[in-house]
Amino acid sequence: MEKFFVSALDLDKKNDKDHAKRIIEVTGDQAVDIALDTINMNKQALIFVSTRNSAEALAERIAKTCISRGIVNNEGLEELSGRILSVLSSPTKQCKRLSRCILGGVAFHHSGLPATQRELVENAFRQGVIRIIVATPTLAYGLNLPAFRVVVRDLKRYNPSWGYVWIPTLEYLQFIGRAGRPGLEEYGEAIAIASSENEREKILKRYIYGYPEEITSKLAAEPVFRTYLLAAISSGYANTMDGLNALFLSTFHAYSYGDINALESNIARAINNLVSWGFIVLDGEELKPTRIGKRVSELYLDPLTGYEYLKAFKRSSSRMITNLSLLFLAMNSIEASPLLTVRNKEIEEIRHELYKRESEIPVLIPQEYDIGYEMFINAFKTALMLEDWINEYSEEQILEKYNARPGDLYSKIEISDWLIYAMSELARIEGFREIEKKSRKLRVMLKYGVREELLQLVSLKGIGRVYARKLYSKGYTTISKLKKASYEELMRIINRRDIVDSICKQLGIKKAGLRDFENG
Repeated sequence: MEKFFVSALDLDKKNDKDHAKRIIEVTGDQAVDIALDTINMNKQALIFVSTRNSAEALAERIAKTCISRGIVNNEGLEELSGRILSVLSSPTKQCKRLSRCILGGVAFHHSGLPATQRELVENAFRQGVIRIIVATPTLAYGLNLPAFRVVVRDLKRYNPSWGYVWIPTLEYLQFIGRAGRPGLEEYGEAIAIASSENEREKILKRYIYGYPEEITSKLAAEPVFRTYLLAAISSGYANTMDGLNALFLSTFHAYSYGDINALESNIARAINNLVSWGFIVLDGEELKPTRIGKRVSELYLDPLTGYEYLKAFKRSSSRMITNLSLLFLAMNSIEASPLLTVRNKEIEEIRHELYKRESEIPVLIPQEYDIGYEMFINAFKTALMLEDWINEYSEEQILEKYNARPGDLYSKIEISDWLIYAMSELARIEGFREIEKKSRKLRVMLKYGVREELLQLVSLKGIGRVYARKLYSKGYTTISKLKKASYEELMRIINRRDIVDSICKQLGIKKAGLRDFENG
């Protein structure tokens, strides 16, 4: 029998037996047993774990148990399961796993899911179709998704430097803030799972009776600091050192930082960097943005990222700028974090590929012992994944090869679109015409996941990477050649009447001979 409390107030009572609620042990897995109890109460629960793999594994265990014990409300689950499978052109192993979990009324939720699948899961939970979501901490931020119960299974998280450490109290409070549905239920329940009596006491001390950590300002991070400094100058909000000092000294960062002289020194140092990078100029006592500096600010780039792009463009005269060059530049910036991680078993293979394609890397390759090498090699791996995408590898092939999830791929495609657009704009202003052209073309290739020769075909509505490649392989390599195709030939290639009808409508192809085709 496992015990938990309705609220922290009950812990102050001398005899807690009358106030404790008990969960019947069914499987020996505390999280699974709590989920089963929640479903038997006709309620919903969010269960927070520390990793994606844990979220998927626990959701699968709960779903299998629900199905085997016959406690599944089947209404809407089959339809939702099918919609999950249809999100990608070809369902991945993760898609199929989520689809199976949903048949048990359970789902997992993490950043490795495509955005559409996350949205389907969230909406189904709000509608009561899904009873249990097992999630990583990303669900707790910026999303209104309350539940009767919130279960925090993993209160420790792995840190490369320190091993497993307790999560912050603020994060715990963020989790349990999802407990209870205002206007629908009188109260909610938050449950922290302890593995021992000793751990129970630590949880009480740290999370129930403890105080949250102090809030810190995002301006304490140097990239954020210089970004807002350039924005203040570019927008004309402050254009003198006195004005900038007055602006930043009125912030929460200044209040918490405490040392006014040190803050003013930080402002002066950041201004010197912006001047040396060519983003602002000093005209007497007035600070003015340059054309390129104003555009960097409008693009919401960290000024250092913009500077690194421009520096790489200038080096391009002695380097071969390819799609990989631009993809690497996009990924080798703070805006692209988090990146794919190079695993120990693949480090030699990635390094071999890096040195083989060194001429395509428009920055200096750091030494393996340099501080920035880990980010560099991770950025290179992530760029290789995106290159495989535009080389028309299937999602399943890419995810298997790079040990990634669909959400990893599509989030990086989305971020790359922004960053490569930023490159095209900076290249346009500074006169790097070839890089501007390559950048604009690469954005379309990324959008559709195709090589350059398919760009004309995918411009047609309804034609994606698969159908475009089929048409190309049959000799219809351009729009003008496709206009000469017959309806019958298009049907043989694509075998989808709705898509063929759409192509014919767009290109003015007549359906002559359709009856003979259907009868034949």
